[in-house]
Amino acid sequence: MRDMLSSLVANLSVFNQDSKKKVMNKLERLKITVGFPDSVDTTQKVDALYAKLALSKTTFFENWLEASKYKMIIASADSKAALFDATSSMVFYEAMKNEVVIPAGALLPPLLYSPQGVPAYNYGSFGQPKQ
Repeated sequence: MRDMLSSLVANLSVFNQDSKKKVMNKLERLKITVGFPDSVDTTQKVDALYAKLALSKTTFFENWLEASKYKMIIASADSKAALFDATSSMVFYEAMKNEVVIPAGALLPPLLYSPQGVPAYNYGSFGQPKQ
């Protein structure tokens, strides 16, 4: 991706040399994140993340409230996990961090499902429309 963008910028006639140099410098520093946040890239990490979430088999609404509160707690503890849902198909750019995030859900099959992957993400992305 970086090579393709560098080639594109090098051949643009609308940029002067100084502008091209600045764009190339930014491209060199561009961080590309693909897949999952580090905090949820294994089954053990996902289990640990949700270990304190107490749910009941009989109270749907209370479970929903508890899960909503827990999601906010996770978001405050791990901003990367809060920023992108690995099952999403939306690629985005974080300008303040100069980072492109490509969630696992954006990868088309057969790359989407992995037998060695975290089961929660394999099952969570089934039926999700690709955009």
